[in-house]
Amino acid sequence: MNYSNNNFSKEEEYQNLKKAIETMKLGVTISNTKGEIIYTNPADAHMHGWEPEELLGKDVRIFATKKKLQPWVMDQVMKWKGMIRESTNIKQNGDPFPVRLVSDIVRNAEGLPIAVVTICEDITESKKLEKELKDSEEKLRQSQKMDTIGRLAGGVAHDFNNLLTAINGRCDILLRKLDDSDPMHKDLKEIRKAGGRAAALTGQLLTFSRQQIIEPEVLNLNQVIEDVLDMLQRLIGEDIILSTEFEDNIFIKADSNQVAQILMNLAVNARDAIPNGGKLTIKTLSTEVRDGDNIGQIEPIKPGKYATIQVSDTGTGMSKETISRIFEPFFTTKEVGKGTGLGLSTVYGIIKQSDGGIEVESQLGKGTTFRIYFPQLDYVEEKIFEPEKPATSQIQPASTDKEFTILLVEDQEMVQDLVTEILEDEGFKIITAYNGLNALEVTKDYNGPLDLMLTDVIMPEMNGRELAQRIKAEKPDLKILFMSGYTGEEMRNRGVLEPGTNFIQKPFSPDSLVEKVREVLQI
Repeated sequence: MNYSNNNFSKEEEYQNLKKAIETMKLGVTISNTKGEIIYTNPADAHMHGWEPEELLGKDVRIFATKKKLQPWVMDQVMKWKGMIRESTNIKQNGDPFPVRLVSDIVRNAEGLPIAVVTICEDITESKKLEKELKDSEEKLRQSQKMDTIGRLAGGVAHDFNNLLTAINGRCDILLRKLDDSDPMHKDLKEIRKAGGRAAALTGQLLTFSRQQIIEPEVLNLNQVIEDVLDMLQRLIGEDIILSTEFEDNIFIKADSNQVAQILMNLAVNARDAIPNGGKLTIKTLSTEVRDGDNIGQIEPIKPGKYATIQVSDTGTGMSKETISRIFEPFFTTKEVGKGTGLGLSTVYGIIKQSDGGIEVESQLGKGTTFRIYFPQLDYVEEKIFEPEKPATSQIQPASTDKEFTILLVEDQEMVQDLVTEILEDEGFKIITAYNGLNALEVTKDYNGPLDLMLTDVIMPEMNGRELAQRIKAEKPDLKILFMSGYTGEEMRNRGVLEPGTNFIQKPFSPDSLVEKVREVLQI
């Protein structure tokens, strides 16, 4: 602005300019060609913890370092050009903070430098917001990736469960037929044992993808941990000291077996990270999560009161890259054959299924701390969730003299053949269909009595629930038993099954299938 056009004197013009600069929120510092401060406005001085008059004559680089500095050389100053940059300045007390600097050279009529003007902006808040945004974006990316992997894992587990139903079921049938002395008996037992381990791994995949059936109940968290301490000590060995610190009266609603599974997985990981002895500490505490706290490794947990399990070890720690991947299924830092990579993914699945959260702190060489968050109950709420006493059945068991007819609907031929053989060996009459539409056609042409429909849930063209609704409209007394490689929990989440629906999880053994069928038919 040209003040001279408004009839200001040179002195008035100077005072107006000085007042404008002194009221600016941005810092302004002017230094001579020797680097000495000849002017600084209050904003710049206070930003750095000084008063303006205290800075006059000091080297301008006092904001950037506390080392002894050499004076600027005129030849260097002559070559300088204006610049815009982000840097870190230092306050008088030594505290660093981020700044954005705009510097320019003031030259006289001959073009020689006479001063350097620097505008300084404290960008602490913008950097904080930038970091929070970056963290939120990273957590969103991680959350989306984990959800995608979860859906994939659930689908893989479903397909494996169909295969394992046939493999394990056939082994069970052959084992029944062979005497213990038969040379093939031992081999079949080993195959069946391997099938059992495969089923267990598939179960872990279902847990990760939050498709495992849970039985939540009110738990005293401290008591649950105390109940497994002896087992945890055996897992980690005598050379690792196990200690606990409990806050009183911490209650959650969760599946006690799953809480124990979390602790076992974390204990095993800690053991592997402490090869030469150390310490493992388990703490419980209440945590109040407020809006904006951004607690949670993959996605922030909702505001509220949480019961926190803190598991800390003095082990080797983890890098940031490892931390970013530890909850992915099959990711492991262990040697080949020494880990499935499903331990922490199982932990993640359990916690998410319980509406909780998890976060990790770790540094290489400095140990690791996991914090697990479960929604916390008030002590007075403990009685609200007391299980109801089962109602006494008024239905009398049906007569066992009758031949029962079962409509079997299964789109996997190997599973259909197996189930047919198992049930026919038990004296049931079996009518088969390969999907829902085929089942409707079969029942339309079949004039005999039907006692039970045993149907897969997820099938092409028509799922088991829709089939059951349509066939029950024609045969209201027909009993229904669903089966699936997905869990009952997943079926309910999809809206396929209502709570209390008859359901059997694949893979099942011949004995468990027969037992479930008899239970539904009440024979």
